[in-house]
Amino acid sequence: MNKTLVVYGTRKGTTKEKVLLISEVLKEKFLHIVDIADSKQIKYYKKRMGEYDNIIIGSSIVTGLWKSSILSFARRDIFQNKNVAIFVTAGGTLNKVKK
Repeated sequence: MNKTLVVYGTRKGTTKEKVLLISEVLKEKFLHIVDIADSKQIKYYKKRMGEYDNIIIGSSIVTGLWKSSILSFARRDIFQNKNVAIFVTAGGTLNKVKK
């Protein structure tokens, strides 16, 4: 059975909503064991990276920038021999369109 860690960084909660959906699909359709970690609390999971077959990294993006805590995690060299997937969430622009 595959074991998957989903790590996310969110500003307003949208990325967390998507993480919950992704983990539900992985559990129900693919029978994965899934752990979910907010990137701010990732210290516990860093020590257990050897347990995971798959790592999914998700971040909100605002003005082209990832959430700094998840970007810091993604830059680490801890993904050797892992299947890694990355996704981003982005809301609409805050600028109103001029008519």
